[in-house]
Amino acid sequence: MSRLEELIQQHCPDGVEYRPLEEVCEFRAGWGFPEVEQGLTEGKYPFYKVGDMNNSEMFMDTANNYISEETSKKLKCKPAPKGTIIFPKIGATMNTNKKRILTKPSCYDNNVMGLIAKSVNDRFLYYFFSQYKLIDFAKGTGAVPSLDTNRLKKLLIPVPPLPVQEEIVRILDTLTELQAELQAELQKRLQQYNYYRDKLLSFNDLNGGGMP
Repeated sequence: MSRLEELIQQHCPDGVEYRPLEEVCEFRAGWGFPEVEQGLTEGKYPFYKVGDMNNSEMFMDTANNYISEETSKKLKCKPAPKGTIIFPKIGATMNTNKKRILTKPSCYDNNVMGLIAKSVNDRFLYYFFSQYKLIDFAKGTGAVPSLDTNRLKKLLIPVPPLPVQEEIVRILDTLTELQAELQAELQKRLQQYNYYRDKLLSFNDLNGGGMP
């Protein structure tokens, strides 16, 4: 019997409770970000835009814009805490299905929505939410989709006891790390393949100097 099976048997032998997302996390919308306040490369808080999500696969570590404490108050930004899951909530970027985790208290613009875990493990919430396509929670099917927040709030999430959540997160973290290692190795082998393919098919190079 695996550790996870033992924990499930110990903590939830009668099954797992399901609750709406709105009961286990806070939905925190983004803030307006006037152009005059943009452009700082350092400051107390990162201020993320949707485009910043292209710089990361899972965790938000750096931003193209930062703001001071004073500016955050002026913009009425209540920084979202570390562990918040952010994602695009309007436009074609919803189709990219990007979901990222904040690594420090941060602000983000009003094209972004944040989920802040309250009664569940934040990484458990991330892995659960990763199963779903953002566009499936969009209003209508027009050229500019937007998040139907009320519908997303009703999405049911399993809420096992915390020890079970933590073990699930441990397993998925391990598999995520392994996947990243395999992707890096595959990329290296692909580059090697392309190099030798080009050399082997370039007869001028072979005639001129032989194999490397």
